[in-house]
Amino acid sequence: MRTNSRFMMIVLAFVLAVSLVSCGGGQPAGPVTIKVLTMEQAGPTVDEMNAIVGEFNKSNPNIKVEIEYVSYDALHDKITTAMASSPPAYDVFLMDDVWYAEMAKAGYVADVTSKITQDMRDKVFPSSWDITSVGGKVYGMPWLLDTKYFFYNEKLLKEAGFNAPPKTWEELVEQAKVIKEKGIVEYPLVASWGQYEAAVADWVAILYGMGGQMVDAQGQPAFNNPAGVASVEWMVKSIDDGITNPASVSYVEEDVRNVFSQGKAVFALNWNYMYDLANNNAEESQITGQVKVAPIPVFAGKTSDPTTSINGSMESSKR
Repeated sequence: MRTNSRFMMIVLAFVLAVSLVSCGGGQPAGPVTIKVLTMEQAGPTVDEMNAIVGEFNKSNPNIKVEIEYVSYDALHDKITTAMASSPPAYDVFLMDDVWYAEMAKAGYVADVTSKITQDMRDKVFPSSWDITSVGGKVYGMPWLLDTKYFFYNEKLLKEAGFNAPPKTWEELVEQAKVIKEKGIVEYPLVASWGQYEAAVADWVAILYGMGGQMVDAQGQPAFNNPAGVASVEWMVKSIDDGITNPASVSYVEEDVRNVFSQGKAVFALNWNYMYDLANNNAEESQITGQVKVAPIPVFAGKTSDPTTSINGSMESSKR
């Protein structure tokens, strides 16, 4: 988003939900309760979200927001199960960007096109509205723009003799070898390569850094080729060579955060939520003040792009 705060997007989601409750039958007779389903790792922390909900409820005495948190891996099934009940258990829920077509087809989300003002459109990137739209109709509000980043521990990197993070994966391997030789950490890189969405997200960033792509100009799958295979092979070799923590094959993002925050890795791939928790929260991290963020490396000579990453944006929708 350009100028809208995350708070305003959350408030707008709540207000839209209230308007949907009252649509078709005038204003509700009494106080309205809005039940919200979201995830524990969606931009604001749980404490921050609870504070926002408390502020909203205080400012709107005729509206009561009740919010429930689940892990990302439980979110999709929780939504579909809740929507199967009558009435559905939730009025507002957070969705990953890849679920919109499915949810719209199933009738789980409401068409809110008429409620999106031009001012709202102008203050949010067009690509975000593309995510919440299916067949030209808007089914949700953009929540946060999330991108996977390359994190590094500046203090530990300098102890190894390096003043800047690697710009290529080849350079990372060379730095990692020195880090290991000096005994700074056993495994310099930690990543979320468990058999979940997490592994796909990291692999896509690596794939594009290898000069590959997911689909061709006609929208057909284009990853089962030398670049796609080489990307997987590099991931495997980095584990075999002791560059990447071998436990990464079972890790999701929170595992990465925990390992990195303990100072047991110099490099990490993760979403931007990790920065504040790892660098600024002494209750959650042993390395506060040491965390830096850099563009994800690419492979030398494989792409003209200086970095490649993946979009992991989330949106809120109404039933």
